[in-house]
Amino acid sequence: MKKKNNIIKKVCLVIILLFSFVTSVDAADDKKHGIGFEIRPILPQTQIDNSLGYYYFETKPGVKQEIELSVLNVQDKDITVEIFVENAISTKTGSIDYTTNLEKVHDSLKNPMSEILAPTEKVVTVKPEEEKIVFLEINPPAETYEGAKMGRVIVKEKTEESSVGVSQEYQYGIGVITSESGDLFNDGDILKLEDAKAFVSNGSKVIQGELVNPLPKTIEDLEVRAFVTKKGDSKKLKEKNIDNFSFAPNSKVLYEIPWGLTNFETGEYTFNFKASNDFERFDLTKDFKIR
Repeated sequence: MKKKNNIIKKVCLVIILLFSFVTSVDAADDKKHGIGFEIRPILPQTQIDNSLGYYYFETKPGVKQEIELSVLNVQDKDITVEIFVENAISTKTGSIDYTTNLEKVHDSLKNPMSEILAPTEKVVTVKPEEEKIVFLEINPPAETYEGAKMGRVIVKEKTEESSVGVSQEYQYGIGVITSESGDLFNDGDILKLEDAKAFVSNGSKVIQGELVNPLPKTIEDLEVRAFVTKKGDSKKLKEKNIDNFSFAPNSKVLYEIPWGLTNFETGEYTFNFKASNDFERFDLTKDFKIR
């Protein structure tokens, strides 16, 4: 019971950090910073927790539903905004990010958020001082799913080009989590080290390990200690440590350990990835060769 209570406290904190996007701010601040609109989620009846400032609602297999979003124009002219949906992914620095690029989504994620949630209108014009309600339709898969799906809704305004040919874009995002059960989803307990290799990343030599979270749950607040050794040896040749490392559900990370300025040396090596939080401990290794 103590472990469960700790998990509940931790998930509340992490959700706040991951989804505390600006959704509604003072109109004067909007104008001051050049942002001519604000947005506000209108929580559906299927919302699991109404105290949250983002969408966290229940779905049922194959049952469509609509969610609503308020867009308020605080300018004295029309604005046109684009609305689209992004999927949650993991980054190599240990944060959870979002993308529309499905090539960055891991194969273990079936029916990502951008495929089941879409605005009924992708482009909307809002008159001065008008609040417009826009609709997004969610069409969950017919098959049941476990855990949670994560993403966010983006509302973006593209302004006119300046005299020097530069345009500015302003956008807000609101987090979206869907679940069939409402159960905790930050208790992921499987992490795989699927590959390791010597690699040149942005002109720098690195040893890259491919890590995969195959479950529809997050793994959060990890203390990571990663290092490279000669195969069969315990001496650390290179290392990279990161604290507060998190994985999005069904995601992969290409974790890079800098090699430095020296040339790669031919031989057999081992990529070591040790990570732990309050509830789980991972001790992963992968042998690889440099030819």
